Amino acid sequence: MTPAALGLAVLLATAAPPTGPAPAARSASLQKGIALLDEGDAAAALTELRAAVAADPADAVARDYLGVALGESGQTEAAADAFGEAVRLDPRRAEARFHLGVVLDRLGRAQEALAAYQSALLLRPESVEARYGVSVVLGKLGDLDGTIRVLRDVTARAPGLVDAHYDLGLHLGNRYRRGRGLRQPSDLEEAERELGKAVELDPGRARSRLALGQLLAERQRLDEAVAQLREAARLARGDPAYLYDLGLALRLQGDLEGAEAQLRAAIAGNPAHAEARRALGLILRQMGELAPAAAELRASVAARPGDAQAHNVLGTVLLKLDDLDGAIGEFRAAVELEPRLTEAQVNLAQALAKAGRADEARAAVAAVQALKEREAASSRAMLLVERGVKQLESGDATAAVTSLREAVTAEPDFAEAQYRLGLALEHASAGRPAVSGSAEAEEAFLAAIRLDPRLAPARYEWGRMRAARGDTVAALDQLRQAVELSPSLAAAHRELGRIALGARDWAMAASEMRAALFWGDEDPAGRHRDLALALDALGQREEAARERAEAGKTTTPTHPRR
Repeated sequence: MTPAALGLAVLLATAAPPTGPAPAARSASLQKGIALLDEGDAAAALTELRAAVAADPADAVARDYLGVALGESGQTEAAADAFGEAVRLDPRRAEARFHLGVVLDRLGRAQEALAAYQSALLLRPESVEARYGVSVVLGKLGDLDGTIRVLRDVTARAPGLVDAHYDLGLHLGNRYRRGRGLRQPSDLEEAERELGKAVELDPGRARSRLALGQLLAERQRLDEAVAQLREAARLARGDPAYLYDLGLALRLQGDLEGAEAQLRAAIAGNPAHAEARRALGLILRQMGELAPAAAELRASVAARPGDAQAHNVLGTVLLKLDDLDGAIGEFRAAVELEPRLTEAQVNLAQALAKAGRADEARAAVAAVQALKEREAASSRAMLLVERGVKQLESGDATAAVTSLREAVTAEPDFAEAQYRLGLALEHASAGRPAVSGSAEAEEAFLAAIRLDPRLAPARYEWGRMRAARGDTVAALDQLRQAVELSPSLAAAHRELGRIALGARDWAMAASEMRAALFWGDEDPAGRHRDLALALDALGQREEAARERAEAGKTTTPTHPRR
């Protein structure tokens, strides 16, 4: 399942309507166009709103409404132009900035959409719609932590917004599944609560029940999972995707006949459903129906040749049917596709031994042993990372360095371990991590980046250290990549702003300091002062005065620290 899409019609419908002059002050064409939009007749509204814009090209309200009508008519590029012109005509019109964010997101211009939403929030901080838009864009950019932070804020501000609860539940579940070394079990508990709230708010929405059922099955709460998935399938009117998930849950519950029925129904609705055929093949194998199982599994791998598990399961069925060559071929295919699939490696060794191919069997056994040793090293590395993080949090940087060095030794390609080692080395280096860090710490951050180019915090740390050494070019490159990957990384925005101030690039400094404040900088008073300095240089005296006033009364971040 994926988070709710940021649909133009949905958001324009749920957002507060554009504001502007009182009805009496509006042109007849503008009033009529607004009325037609309210009635849902976007095509007729377009004619009137174009006339209103032609009559007064400087009317930002008319431009904004024209953008809405264009967007509702599917003319997204033209809508973006209209909203952009409305913003130019009236820079303080928050609605136009929000609408611009919606259409830019639809056009795939995520960074620009994010900037539009943030600018709308600067003008209207209470806008739940703009905050929700930020969460959707962050999700698309891969900033999972930032997405979760914003969605928590949205659900607190608008407890009845179903999509926000649904999205938050999905993102929390995904963060837990993707987290390799530092997974938080509380994420799954919170995910269950949020999906449960989505179901409670809208019991008739199938996808919320599907997501909740999947999570309950993952947590081995099978009776509850099946109940949710049955209702989801009923609401979805037999959608094959829903029937498939119900079949999986019934299999886990031990109801093989019920699972078979649901999977066959899913395949009937979508004969190309490779996963359903694989699951049906597994069930038929459990039921001892080997020939039908092999037929379903062959169809599965034909539809999805890159599915290592399907090749592996087909191999086990062929082995039971005494088709040794066929089984060996499938096991080899599984291993080539997924070298870390231990089960397939073991099955390959057994099949080769059964076929009397002793030398190949011994080589396969050796590969299994090496894989198991690697898995053990990986498990040990994850435990050592968790220990090192706790040691660092408790203030024992020396012990943290020792644990994290062991983690890196156990698994050198573990990016998280390299990143955490860099942090520990900085803290152990004269106790002055914000000023300087050891060459070893820099190398650890660089190693983390090589292993995982999307690890934004590592790019920030390495970029900050390069800046401290006077290598501004490398620093800017890394910091810009960090905020592209993780726009909610306030520290990276702050560092970019600091470099811009030093270079007297006042526009960039103002932009980055605003972003740092938006995402919860650790020193908001300092950022307000920095922003005031940049605004003064840009000649924006009134805004600068407001920022200095904010600096005088701000003592804590406005958002949680990252």
